[in-house]
Amino acid sequence: MHLASPAKQVTFSALISSLAQNVSTPLVNFQVNQPLAVPKSVPKCEVELVHHLFANSYYQPAITVYTPPTSCGPIGSWSAISLNWTATSNGTQYDRLAGAPRADLIFPLSTLSGDQSNVFAVPPAGNTTVVLPRNAVTAIVEIQATGNGQEEFWYFNVPDEYLPYIPPETTYGKGSFREVRVLVDGLVAGVAFPYPVLFTGAFVPTVWRPIVAYGAYDAPTYNVDLTPFIPLLTDGSPHTVTLDAISDEPDHALNPNWYLSGNIKVSLDESNKPTTGNITRYEVPSFRAQHTITPIGQDSYNMTVDVSQSVFIEATIVTGSGARKHITWKQNFHFSNVQSYANNASASFVTQRINGNSISTHNLLPVLLDNVDFPLSIDFEYVADETGSGWVATFDQQYNRNYLPSPWEVSTTIRSSQHANGTYIRYPNNGFNRTANGTTFNEFHYVDGKLNSYSRLVDVTNNTVTKDRQGGTLTWDFWPFVGRPWSPLADLLDGLIGFEAVRLPNRNENKH
Repeated sequence: MHLASPAKQVTFSALISSLAQNVSTPLVNFQVNQPLAVPKSVPKCEVELVHHLFANSYYQPAITVYTPPTSCGPIGSWSAISLNWTATSNGTQYDRLAGAPRADLIFPLSTLSGDQSNVFAVPPAGNTTVVLPRNAVTAIVEIQATGNGQEEFWYFNVPDEYLPYIPPETTYGKGSFREVRVLVDGLVAGVAFPYPVLFTGAFVPTVWRPIVAYGAYDAPTYNVDLTPFIPLLTDGSPHTVTLDAISDEPDHALNPNWYLSGNIKVSLDESNKPTTGNITRYEVPSFRAQHTITPIGQDSYNMTVDVSQSVFIEATIVTGSGARKHITWKQNFHFSNVQSYANNASASFVTQRINGNSISTHNLLPVLLDNVDFPLSIDFEYVADETGSGWVATFDQQYNRNYLPSPWEVSTTIRSSQHANGTYIRYPNNGFNRTANGTTFNEFHYVDGKLNSYSRLVDVTNNTVTKDRQGGTLTWDFWPFVGRPWSPLADLLDGLIGFEAVRLPNRNENKH
């Protein structure tokens, strides 16, 4: 992690290694993303947070105690803070998750465990008891949400009522719609329609080498404005903030599980007097959902899920200093998912789109903006001949987002698109019984409220980068916020590792 001030910049680093078998030179995987916008012309300091060697690490996280450095200037004077997290895996690596802005106070939303993972495994919902300072005037929740296990391919799950139409091991139930919610004392305060992240073992692992799908290494987060609830939260009493995920099944049930965690960023009034006020409008209806199924041939069906949701909350708050604020928090989202199963589910296709917007204004000034458009399509088909069997898959995915997370952060616009395809074949009669290939085309564009910009076009065929073009201010050495350049491609591509564990959206683990 880097911390920079006019005098110094500090780097905190974490080195994580998974030990399973010896590999001389690993393949370096990366996610196409913008470089860090940190100053280059200031001294830098580096502090190692953790160096952890492990194997079989489920529920055995690295625990470290962090003490802010004193050699890089007073705390709060640093101009940049960054975390450099490096992980090396020898052998098969299964999916792992790890998590690490500027307000007066930050409250964690987690299990608060001292020796285990801090994320909630939902279901059941995760509850955190908080007591906010009585002079709090703004509160923003940041949510981290990831589907795992039977929920990793949630967009390929079908409504329970349609499971009888496809073979029993094809996929899981509970439908394809997921909504992540924040609740205050049982009242819905805001929602998120999560981005469908494809992890490194998804369908055809070689498709994601050396470039992973967007979000696989840096999953998006989602923000909800809790400021309308400030008059309730500043009464000096404990309150329950809940992180939850639900489906559009009649009972809202999920498969196991979603990992949820988050934080509440809080700003305080300069006075020590309590903030007062009240919620003047609360309209959070149940989402509107529709399911349809249409035969398209023998043992072939189209299944459609369509969901809309809206949130409208208004409040008036009066700070201890006497300032009066009118708060308006609005959200509107739409979700559509069409799954096609052909020839008794030997071929399956999903076309999904999530779009919507969130806006919070304080006295008509925007403090949180989030416009999202997340298209996804996947074609997946089993293939076989006399020598072996396997599957082919094609992916088209976009991440389009205009985002102002909070009044303390910079607005960003990201446009990411990936087209990929690959084949995974097993030859049961040969000594080396798996072969696979993969091709990806990646286009990425970034701009932020400080006029930083970055673009990158990268194409990969069978682990080899065939095109790599970069541009924008974050590639300029003289730009004041430029990050360090990317490593040479020779470093990225030198070497090869064993196959990633294959992950498929079906219930028969033997098919992997």
